[in-house]
Amino acid sequence: GRGSVICAQSGLAGRAQLGSQVTLGGQTGVTQGAYIAGGSRVAAKSGVTKSLMTSGEYSGYPAEPNRPRLRREARLRRGAEKRSTSRESASLPISSQQKGQIHPTASVHPTAVIGDRSEIGAGCIIHPYAVIGDDVMLGERCSVSSFAVIGSVPQVRASDRLEEVARPPLKLHIGPDNQFFEGVTISMPTESIQGRESSLHIGAENLFMAYSHLGHDSVVGNRCILANRVSIAGHVQMGDDVQCGGHSAIHQFVRLGDLAFVAAGSLVSGDVPPFCLVAGDRAKIRGLNTIGLRRAGFSSELRLILKRSYRQLTHHRGQITLEELLSSLDLREPTPPELKSIFDGFRGHLRPSCSPLRVKS
Repeated sequence: GRGSVICAQSGLAGRAQLGSQVTLGGQTGVTQGAYIAGGSRVAAKSGVTKSLMTSGEYSGYPAEPNRPRLRREARLRRGAEKRSTSRESASLPISSQQKGQIHPTASVHPTAVIGDRSEIGAGCIIHPYAVIGDDVMLGERCSVSSFAVIGSVPQVRASDRLEEVARPPLKLHIGPDNQFFEGVTISMPTESIQGRESSLHIGAENLFMAYSHLGHDSVVGNRCILANRVSIAGHVQMGDDVQCGGHSAIHQFVRLGDLAFVAAGSLVSGDVPPFCLVAGDRAKIRGLNTIGLRRAGFSSELRLILKRSYRQLTHHRGQITLEELLSSLDLREPTPPELKSIFDGFRGHLRPSCSPLRVKS
């Protein structure tokens, strides 16, 4: 009939008929040839085994008229739905939730929260119920999905947080064209970024998939990808074009070099040299990220040089000087900067680099 509602996974057998304004709850079954009178409401997971000729509320298997208790519960449920609808229609004023500076071309949903002293760049899209904390500088054309929190409170000990209160507030600087999907959390910094190589905590064109986490004082380069539920601890440094597979975790103070690839489910406790692929619990280096190098446009000659240098570095376990490395490669042209980069990566930074996987013969 007209105006009837049939919820998900409900089924009507052959020749069944519904009157007007009938509501069938989810996973309700109606036997063949049965008729349900107009205006009736059948609760979820009920079974209609015979015709219901009188308009009313039904539930159970087989479906029977609701007892007084069930009718009272249905009345309370309808009242709650009406109150919920009225609250949504009377949404909070934008000024009460969005206190930062918003560019006129940015699209910010009324339910999103923008903190004090924050700036939303041109062309940004802030989806419903997203949260932008205080002192967040969000670059142009960024997208923040529902329930993401950009600029969350750093996850540090309470004593450390009390020390931060005495200092002037620090800002979280985010570049343009970044995407933050549902449930992503980006922690506020606890140290000034001045004096570092980059003036941004997060560069440009990065992709943070759902429920990934970036800890305090971590720095992300450009075009990085963090898959679902990747956990990055504090003070981690990521180069450009780094990819972290789903559910991987990165130890604090680790450095991930350019074009590094972290396999899904890996637990990384050491530095990952540039252009290398790591995998496993206490991840080990499994080889060069050859596919990433090819996609990045590295020439075949440069890929060959990196492959030969990788073999020398893994053979000597990084205990080789740059001069010895260059001598073993017998290069007749200026040393490419990528070679110096992978050499420095194997030496480690604040933490030693991951060890290469050695296959037992």
